[in-house]
Order: sequence, then structure tokens, then C-alpha cells
Amino acid sequence: MDWEFDPATNVWTKKPNPGIAGIAYTFSNATKGYALTTNNNLWEYDPSNDTWARRADFPGPVRNEGTAFSIGDNGYFGFGITDRELKNDFWEYIPPSANSITTKVVADSLCSGSTVEVSFTANGAFGTGNIFTAEMSDSAGNWSLPKILGRDSSAISGVIPVTIPGNLSYGQAYRIRVAASSPAVTGSDNGVNLVVNPAPVARAKDRTIYLDKRGIARLRPEDLDDGSLAYCGVLKPALDDTIFYCREIGLNTVKLTVTDGNGNIATDTAEVTVVDSMKPVIRDAFVLPNTLWPPDNKFRKVAVIYRADDNCCIASKSLSVTSNEPSRGKTRLVRPGRPPSVAEGGNR
Repeated sequence: MDWEFDPATNVWTKKPNPGIAGIAYTFSNATKGYALTTNNNLWEYDPSNDTWARRADFPGPVRNEGTAFSIGDNGYFGFGITDRELKNDFWEYIPPSANSITTKVVADSLCSGSTVEVSFTANGAFGTGNIFTAEMSDSAGNWSLPKILGRDSSAISGVIPVTIPGNLSYGQAYRIRVAASSPAVTGSDNGVNLVVNPAPVARAKDRTIYLDKRGIARLRPEDLDDGSLAYCGVLKPALDDTIFYCREIGLNTVKLTVTDGNGNIATDTAEVTVVDSMKPVIRDAFVLPNTLWPPDNKFRKVAVIYRADDNCCIASKSLSVTSNEPSRGKTRLVRPGRPPSVAEGGNR
């Protein structure tokens, strides 16, 4: 249990238990207190935020009845007894300077969505519950609303792997820094302007496509691409629909999706008009009989045989029979439907 005495008010204040076992020696300077345990662990107490932080262990042998004191900012420890042997060694402890953090990023051009390592050097004492946070400025290097990139629960220097946000706008003056929570310390930034390339841009254009003789029209991503951009890696375009049939004649909305080398995507839509420009085909037409003789102005049964094809199926059929003989009778229109087709007329 720890207590704090304030000579100005002549009051003792109970402090939280630090949970440090075996404290044997203590010393202090103007701003910090230090406790050395029986197993040579050194702990630093910061009264400004009421936290304890592990410092460099005492390198000499464990001992009893040693002597500890301070002069100025430095601590001193030595003498005592080790295994019934008197010790005459004497040690000086020099505390680190005020807490500070320096940040380093091995890159000057980054891509949205890319992964980068933020290394940092932490100087000073940081609490056991401290969290280092990697932060990013805006595109002009301002820190009014920093973006959090990643965190590391630690009290010592290290590396924080981070992912650059995929929604950043293009900029040439981004900066990255590391901040600590215990104590609250904001480190210096990486010292170099960072260029962050933006996510890809999808640009699609409208297009008209035509059904082939099988009633099929195909579409490729490059058919709709209208200058899409990727700033990081190779651009990969794709469509949500690439094959069209007779039932899709007319206007269709198609989505173009582009992906860059970091997996960032962008989309745009285009209107695709499907057209059937192929006319129906009549082939293999003939009549039985193919000659009517002699001319007698009488109706005769004539079989008209033919084939009608279309890439999108035949919607309707009609058949008319005419004659090169001066008409004295009637010409009939007959409805195809019973193969072979039959027309009745005069001597035609």
C-alpha cells in the first residue's frame, strides 16, 4: 500500500497499490520516484498520472542491506551483503530524458488499401497498460482530425503494421505519427511528405450490340470501358452481364466493376441496347405442280413448299399466290400452317 505526503498541507493521501512485489530500496528525483525489488527489477513512478513503468533492471548481483539514494536526477545504489560477502560496488542510474516518440515509414508513395509498416522509437518510461497508436494526417499534413491506422499495446519501441484507408483522396503531403496513451505523448511525424494515390475510377460508356444468327450477342469489359483509371497495380475490369439473348432486345443496364492491385473497387453503369437487325430468311421454296396447263380459268390445288428461318423465331407467317395470267378469277391469301403449304387459284 502506498501513501503520498503533502508537506504543504500536512496531509497523507492513499495511493493505488502498484502490485509490485518485493520492493527493497527506493530513491527519487524532482519528478519521479524509483523502487528496486529484491530480484533487481527497477520501477519508475510518475505522480503526474499516478502510473508505474518498468525500467532497466539493476545489472549487479542481488543483495541485502544495500544503500540507495539520489543526487539531482540520478539514482545511486551499492554496497550490502551477498552470500555473506560484503560488497563494495557502487552504481549510478541515469533516468532517460522526457518521454518522446520518433516515427519512421520506409516509403514515400503509398496506395489506398496497401499495407505498410510504421516503426517507432519510444524514449522514456511508458506504463504497462500503454497503447501506441499510429495516426495519419490529412492530405495537407494537418492533424485536426487524424485517421487511426493501427495500435500496439506495448511500453517499448516497436513496429505497427497498418493498412492505408481505401477512401483517401489523392494528396502529396500526408504524414504518419505514433502517439502513446500512458503517459499521453504525441510523437513526431515521419518527417517526409507521403504521396497517397486514390482508389480506382470506373468509367463506362453506352453501347449498341447486335444479335447474331443464333440470337446471341456478347459483350466484353473493354467494350464498355471509357478510360477507367487505376493508380496502384493493374486494372482488372469485369461486367455483371456479358451474354444477351432475343428476350433482352431493347435497353439493358450493365454494371462495370474495376479492381486495382490492392483490391480497391469502383463501379459505373452503362445502357446497352440489344438490337435484332437480321431479317427472316425464306429458302427452299417450290410448288407442286410447277406447271398448270392448259389455261382454263379454273381453280387448281397447288402445294407451295418453303422454309422460313429467323434468329429470334418466326412471329407470324402469311402466303399469297399470284399469277402472270390475266386475272379472271379471284386470288386468295392462304394461311400457312399445314405443310406443305397449299394455295388454290385459277390456272396460275
